[in-house]
Amino acid sequence: MDARGIPQHRELRELCLGGLVEEAHEVPAMRAVASAEEWASTRYKPAPFVLVISGAPGCGKSCALGRWVARSEESAAFVRSAVIASTPRNEWSENRVAWDRWASVDRLAVDELGLEETRAAGARINALLCERFDNGRATIVATNLDETAVLDAIFDARLFSRVLGEQGRGGEGGGLPFFVSLPVKDLRCPGALDGDGRQGAK
Repeated sequence: MDARGIPQHRELRELCLGGLVEEAHEVPAMRAVASAEEWASTRYKPAPFVLVISGAPGCGKSCALGRWVARSEESAAFVRSAVIASTPRNEWSENRVAWDRWASVDRLAVDELGLEETRAAGARINALLCERFDNGRATIVATNLDETAVLDAIFDARLFSRVLGEQGRGGEGGGLPFFVSLPVKDLRCPGALDGDGRQGAK
């Protein structure tokens, strides 16, 4: 999991690698990721999508993303939004390797999207999402922001148009919504996930 960038968080990694505990089927973040996977499996390949999962700290977003990356049979990577935003896309060898990887893996999980400090930082993330979508890649973003703030931070008109046109809004039309707002529930509270007082999902 180190090679894929999964955070050094013991319980998160246990859930990434182990079988789902029975109660974890009820974690909304994991259901949102599973729904995206199911939607993609019914489409002609490649089936690109951008999914933004929004929720309060402790609702299982990082765990759901980590599991999606760790259990993938395809190439996959997990990265914090701040790392992308602070990494210039230039010809410095380390930067080029990082960007090539983020752009090319089949699955990319972008964690902890926040209000990026500069428009340039948000533009880097937007450019990456555009490139991945155009090249048939799947990307899931986790954030505490609401839909309006996310659109302002990382979605320009081109990306929004592509995602809305090809991915849809979900519902009766059979599309996949690009934004899912999770219920307010902190799974890190004692007993919230496993019922025995241990700390739950991140």
